[in-house]
Amino acid sequence: MDERNKLTQWIDLNDQIMCQWVMTYLKKAKRNHYPSPVLMPEPSNREANSFVRYIINSFDDTPANRELISRMRSAWRQERYRRANKAKSKEQYSFVLSRHVSKELDNLSKHVDRPRNETLALLISKQYEVVRDRLHQAKEDRAKLKLKKNQDLARIRNQELMNKLTDVKPAEELRLALEERDKLQERYDQLANEFEQLHSKIENQSCVDKGAGESAQENQHEGKREVKMITLKRKNTK
Repeated sequence: MDERNKLTQWIDLNDQIMCQWVMTYLKKAKRNHYPSPVLMPEPSNREANSFVRYIINSFDDTPANRELISRMRSAWRQERYRRANKAKSKEQYSFVLSRHVSKELDNLSKHVDRPRNETLALLISKQYEVVRDRLHQAKEDRAKLKLKKNQDLARIRNQELMNKLTDVKPAEELRLALEERDKLQERYDQLANEFEQLHSKIENQSCVDKGAGESAQENQHEGKREVKMITLKRKNTK
């Protein structure tokens, strides 16, 4: 290392992740130290080391560069701390991919400019979001169907109850009407019987009165005959 890169001795050129982060940081800070004909490449694992190796050797020990490197070194400490905490929440997996799928994964990794593991995690996360949204929608649909089913059942139960109440009322009214009819029929029969008895009494009394009248008339005629005979005898005696 020459005197110009004392500011960047803390950068490990063998750390691919670190080199890629430095390249991204410098790009965001708009620090392009390439010669004018050369454009800053996009962050990639393949070119990160060569880029960082070239760029850090182009820094002069100036107040502006010292401030930039100081901020970048502090930012890297925070990034390393976040990565360490994030790594604690990760688990290591080992699985086999076919050559065809492995090649597709490599192509996708180059396209998104991320390592294979991050690319795979990104694909899983995106697909999980799709599945999660579908599951959430399905859950909402099931809840709506359950609510509608309960409402329909409640409506059916209420209708059945109303039907029962409607059926009971006419039946009760009919029973009361029949009971009233039976009572009226019984009273009618009783009055008819009393009428027959009274009619019989009247007829019997009429017969008795008629017989008594005829007997009185006969006695009256007999008395008149006796009076006439007595009168005739008296005349003859004179």
